[in-house]
Amino acid sequence: MPNRRQFLLQVAAAGGTLAATGTLSGQVAPGVCDEAVKTIELHRRWSLKSIEPQGNLQASFLSQAGEARPEDGWLPVVAMPAMVHDVLLTHGVIEEPWLPGGTEKCIWIGERDWVYAATFSAQPGRMSRLHFLGLGGHAEIYMNGTRIASHSDEHMPLTVEVTHLLRPTNVLVVHFRSKTGSVRDDKAQTARQRPLGTYLGPNPPLSPVGIFDRVLLETSEGNILDEVVLGVTVDESLKRGIVTIDASGKAKEPQVTVHVKLLDPEGKPAAQVSTSAEPIEGCFKCRSVVEVDCPHLWWPRGYGDQPLYQVQTTLFVGDGPQQTVTRLVGFRRITMTEPLHFVVNGVPVFLRGGAWVTPNLMSRVWDQSRVEKLFALAENANFNTFRIWGEVAAPHDKFYELADVRGFLLWQDFVQLPMKPDEASRALARERATWQLKRLKHHPSILCWCGCNEAAMWAHEDYNKDFTDHGPWAGLKVAEEIGEICKQLDPERY
Repeated sequence: MPNRRQFLLQVAAAGGTLAATGTLSGQVAPGVCDEAVKTIELHRRWSLKSIEPQGNLQASFLSQAGEARPEDGWLPVVAMPAMVHDVLLTHGVIEEPWLPGGTEKCIWIGERDWVYAATFSAQPGRMSRLHFLGLGGHAEIYMNGTRIASHSDEHMPLTVEVTHLLRPTNVLVVHFRSKTGSVRDDKAQTARQRPLGTYLGPNPPLSPVGIFDRVLLETSEGNILDEVVLGVTVDESLKRGIVTIDASGKAKEPQVTVHVKLLDPEGKPAAQVSTSAEPIEGCFKCRSVVEVDCPHLWWPRGYGDQPLYQVQTTLFVGDGPQQTVTRLVGFRRITMTEPLHFVVNGVPVFLRGGAWVTPNLMSRVWDQSRVEKLFALAENANFNTFRIWGEVAAPHDKFYELADVRGFLLWQDFVQLPMKPDEASRALARERATWQLKRLKHHPSILCWCGCNEAAMWAHEDYNKDFTDHGPWAGLKVAEEIGEICKQLDPERY
């Protein structure tokens, strides 16, 4: 039998508990069966094709995509998720980009359009949604010949309702537009990720494009959890732990119940509570609170153990369970006696570490073994902290689960504050920050939030070339707005 740490590492390696807030795994909790919400991963029967840059795909092409024959230029995708570079490497179309001259040989990839196609079976008649957890680049999405969505923000997932389009056999097409191609609207242009600079190594820089996280089909009777947001606090005495659960979703019934069960690090029941909610116009929200006396405290590595509690949140309609979301949380109290002097559970902690940028510049697909090796290197270097650099997208959920289990503290930047103060950029920055806070705030490893400390440095092209006062930083307004969002959603954290 594995010990507790080995077991938690296995949980993290298996994907933990929840892909992301709002895109729920539908994982069944112990003792709960036959849940009404079903989620399947669409990871089979995918193909990839390169085409000339163009606008909307024609009906004839979409019809051909249902066949995706190799003689028509389609490459079978061996394993999903996979970005374009991953697929091309598998088929020997390109060499490893890190080899001498490798990135120059890959420039053409960013000058082409790329189309993913998949067929899948389903049972029509239930409420159905597609969840795209990671799309890198500007994507136009089609299902059964109909354009259903456009997405340009790799920092955010995409959810699309497809109830009325679902058939017994379905064709899903994801068209990634080239970096030189036209962009549909201003919001898409604002959301686009700029290529990682040559200061990270590749010269010329790479612009990875494609599907880098799971594609899920969720079906239900219309009673679903959209969000489960957890807040975890410990009082000054360290004797009382509180978990706040904010659940929201959709329901066709006049009343639903949200049941929360808290299991201690040994898997034994520690607390539970049920909260009723009355949907308004088909949507419900409710808050549940569970308390624990003398909780096992979570410590940074080198200062103690990392006991984690399991929070199971189940939506019920009548006596019927609809969906369960399970997460791991840890109880710890962080204070700051003076600027940047952090105290965890009453003990001053010396932060030792470095910046986490990205485990692989060639692809954003999660690589468990690669990340575990990097964690091992950090442990051997006596790190206990990572600064999560905001110029790249926040890591995969499994990264934070590994940090929780291994006892790393995370100084978390927000992503790419806008260089210009227009409202579209500010609105996008607020949306990204809200998403990130809700997604990550339950992790005990998160030490503090930071507004991407390098953002102001890039506000002017010549900022680093002279000593001239260029006036107020244009991004200050949105930085202050994000600060207010932090205070509202996560007041316990610096």
